[in-house]
Amino acid sequence: MTNDIFTLDDTDDDFAEFQPKPEVGDLKILNEMIERAGQIKAGLKKLESRSEEGKALFKNLMEVEIPQKMKSCGFKPGDTVSYGGIKVELKSDNYANIPSLSAIENEKDEDRRNELTARRTKGLEILEEKAPTLVKRKYEIVIDRERLDQVESVRNMLEEMTDPPEWNEGKSVHSATLGKWIKEVKASGHAFTPEEEWAFGIFPKDVAKITK
Repeated sequence: MTNDIFTLDDTDDDFAEFQPKPEVGDLKILNEMIERAGQIKAGLKKLESRSEEGKALFKNLMEVEIPQKMKSCGFKPGDTVSYGGIKVELKSDNYANIPSLSAIENEKDEDRRNELTARRTKGLEILEEKAPTLVKRKYEIVIDRERLDQVESVRNMLEEMTDPPEWNEGKSVHSATLGKWIKEVKASGHAFTPEEEWAFGIFPKDVAKITK
């Protein structure tokens, strides 16, 4: 049930005798509350939009514009510069990623999509052998609506079920975690093969980091 709030502007003057009384008391306060709620909602939407824009601007400054300008000024990785109480260091690091299923699905170019698929398959294969704990696993279980008895069985022990439901294993690797692992492996003296670098999408990148 909804309460429609009428004001004097809702009807013609010819029917003034049928118009509700002017807003007073609790009804007026209610209208003001509804108006405030609408304003707050609109304000929050603007804040969310500005937050996303701010994050994009900050990322571009720290990963593109400032590193390029520091290098053009003669700074090298490890060098720092300070201004206005803010200290920024130029850092060089290795970045990598395992293509996600969503990235593959959203790729329009067939050749590029096939390459991402091949990279994902090979990258996960290598990690399963060398660093399986980097792989995040998500299981999707499909239970027939007529087999509610399987629900409790799944909770207890999926692999010991005599009549298991259909299930799929989803895998993903966080790019920051992968990059950290690659850095640790390289620091230990291990050199990645060209195939491994291709599978992980390894590439060097200079970024700026605020250290103070």
